[in-house]
Amino acid sequence: MLDKRNDITANLKQYLTDATPVASVRSSDEKAKTLGIGRGKVEKVRTILEKASDDVKDAVRTGDMSINAAYNKTVKSDKGNPESLELAAEEIEKIDSVIGIIKERLMPDQIRALIKRFKSEI
Repeated sequence: MLDKRNDITANLKQYLTDATPVASVRSSDEKAKTLGIGRGKVEKVRTILEKASDDVKDAVRTGDMSINAAYNKTVKSDKGNPESLELAAEEIEKIDSVIGIIKERLMPDQIRALIKRFKSEI
């Protein structure tokens, strides 16, 4: 059983190295069947590929971090930790850029309508 888990882990690490994220549930099922694991694990790997920092991805590739730990670190970042604050700062810069574009291209009434729409989405 342990050998099988090691093989699965090696396959997932290879997948993490080679894979291009694809959103199709069907492909998740197919990849899971090929690797001999559950679809949830494949989805976790895809989330890591799409959202994790390069440090987290490297830790998974080298075996220093499990897929579950990497997934949890990626989707459940601790508020206030340096990595989380750095990501927040990057997002704020992106938002500031978008605000600048909105101010340049939209009239005040359009901006108010956009703000109203954002509020209804939250």
